[in-house]
Amino acid sequence: MNAHFEGHADEILSAMHEAVELALTKVGIQAEGYAKKIAPVAEYHGGDLRQSISHKVDARAQEVYIGTNVEYGVYQELGTGEYYEGEGGRHTAWCYEDKKGNKHWTRGNKAHPFLRPAVQDHKQTYKNIIEDTLKGK
Repeated sequence: MNAHFEGHADEILSAMHEAVELALTKVGIQAEGYAKKIAPVAEYHGGDLRQSISHKVDARAQEVYIGTNVEYGVYQELGTGEYYEGEGGRHTAWCYEDKKGNKHWTRGNKAHPFLRPAVQDHKQTYKNIIEDTLKGK
């Protein structure tokens, strides 16, 4: 009796990588949606921050990133001046001039997080998406 074995490891591995990438894409889309729902919208920017939120999948590293490329996004997320949530925030008031030439004193702005809650508050949802996708659901 002769036995013949065929190896399909490459096909299986490829299918697994595709499933992981699909799961990460689904997580990214979901996280992006959550962040957009809670992102602050300033009248003078007309929703630029909200519209700029996107996700990116790094299939090789098996990671998904969510973020924004608008310059003030970090200030909304972390706050400014004495309200900055990290080390090194400014602890004194300062004056700035707006586009109309009016001067304003400020101590900074409180944080309005939208990225961290989009991730932290929905961990179980992301876990379920990954599990369901890898199971083929």
